[in-house]
Amino acid sequence: MPHTERHRRQQENVFSRRAALLAGTAAAAVPAVAVTQGGAAHAAPGAAPTAGGAAWIDVTAAPYGAKGDDISDDGAALQRAFDACPEGGTVYVPTGKYKTTRTLHIRRRNITVRGTHAGRWPYETAAPSCIKPMYESFTGPALLRIEDRSERGDETDVDGVRLVDLALNGVSQKGGVHGLHASGLVRDLRIDRCTFWQFSGHGVYASRVTRADGKGYFPKGWRLNEVTCWNLKPGANGFHLEPLTDAQLTDCLAGECDTGFYHYAPGDVTYTSCRSVFNRKHGYHLDRYSDGIVYNGCSTDRNGGDGWHLSAREAANRPILMTGCYARRDGRYDADGGAGLRVAGTVKTPHPPVIAAGFVATTGWNDAGDGKRAPAYGIRNTSGLFTSVSGGFLEGVVAGVLEEGGVLARDASVRAQQATPSR
Repeated sequence: MPHTERHRRQQENVFSRRAALLAGTAAAAVPAVAVTQGGAAHAAPGAAPTAGGAAWIDVTAAPYGAKGDDISDDGAALQRAFDACPEGGTVYVPTGKYKTTRTLHIRRRNITVRGTHAGRWPYETAAPSCIKPMYESFTGPALLRIEDRSERGDETDVDGVRLVDLALNGVSQKGGVHGLHASGLVRDLRIDRCTFWQFSGHGVYASRVTRADGKGYFPKGWRLNEVTCWNLKPGANGFHLEPLTDAQLTDCLAGECDTGFYHYAPGDVTYTSCRSVFNRKHGYHLDRYSDGIVYNGCSTDRNGGDGWHLSAREAANRPILMTGCYARRDGRYDADGGAGLRVAGTVKTPHPPVIAAGFVATTGWNDAGDGKRAPAYGIRNTSGLFTSVSGGFLEGVVAGVLEEGGVLARDASVRAQQATPSR
């Protein structure tokens, strides 16, 4: 046999063995799949989503029986599934629209609630699969609730919950209904690729609880990744964190809310690549106190107030660090014209240091070219103890910078200018 022919057949044998091996491996990796009456494929009941055989609860399977037909009240079925899930297990919510007349409570620690799809821009993609209140029949303060153990009368903290690929649609239900409200000592909550849309209350709400010992307990150690809060009603913030410490927010989006990200008394918190746009008030509002917060590569666009509004005024505050942040066209509703960055201290309570590296603020109109051009100032520093800007571009309709007491230091690599009058 010629050498070339022998070599060709040897290679064919090698490829055949590889194909067989890969086919066997792929077959072993494919989870069991069931098809619902409506034709949607999803993991079959009992199929383990992770190694180790953790429980997998499908809310549409017996004994839970949720319909997801956008008509039935699925609240009781969903609640039974949440309560039945063991630690390490997953509650799976297949494609469908699940209505409820009551608040859904997560009372079990270390469980995952997993959906199938959550649109990043819900006004474009709507909510093809979601959980939502039964309009005008819903009662409760929030669609999804995680309570402190003192509120539940329990001895166990609800830590380690995971929310993945869930869309919660508030359907503009009246009464200040929040999307998710977690109160007290709720630790290690992770929210991945979830959307909170059309709520009359806050989208994601973290709050403090005072227990019988007289001490305040609050959420900490959260990780939020690709979470969207959109189109919330007047009085409702996208992310209302009062407080939340030891947390990371990455690639989160807030739009058409009151304030996009309201954070009260944060400590050791990092925002990375987050975006806050077209909100009625501020893009980001840091309030009362700062025990360490970083804004890294975050941006704003066309908010009604300031892009960043910093009002951390208590004594012994630590510096706020901003790197590579961009504020664009903010201040459209502000009587004073707003600012890309507003440091809002007072003579009696100066604002703690703000260190801004590579900060950009630019002016503009609405997308259609109409409306008020804003902001008035790139940076407005009012009684800032020490505000440092290095490497930036600061543009305002009135001026690039407004200094109202305190110390504002900017180096030669910062350009501050009044916007040109032309469009």
